[in-house]
Amino acid sequence: MKDRDPARVDNPFLIEELSEERPGILLWMLEGLHRLLANRYQFTISERSIQNLEAAMADSDNLTQFMQATAYVRFKPDTEERSTYLYRAYTKWCEDNLESPVPQKKFSQFLLKNAGKYGLTFSKHIEGKFAFASAAQQ
Repeated sequence: MKDRDPARVDNPFLIEELSEERPGILLWMLEGLHRLLANRYQFTISERSIQNLEAAMADSDNLTQFMQATAYVRFKPDTEERSTYLYRAYTKWCEDNLESPVPQKKFSQFLLKNAGKYGLTFSKHIEGKFAFASAAQQ
């Protein structure tokens, strides 16, 4: 349950006001139903909602933020690094930025899934850890 804003003032006459708007509310509901039927029961998402969702996802994705932090990660062409070392840099970045790090397994899965996005290639599996090679200057 959301906390109530202390500055919020409740309207004790809200039921009466909404009752007066019943015909308009019903038309609004029917209009939405027609749109839903026309879209084969797929809800439409406004551009603003899409932008808000993308912004929220970016804010909560500290892995991507870390990979873009050039003070912590710089990939040189034709170099190789173990994911454990990258994870150490990530946890340091999290500590410095007051973020909570994800578990190392999730970090490695992120690297495997997004390697191409950052110009990395999976090179080998050593003692339960992954090694990544950089193919392009980032």
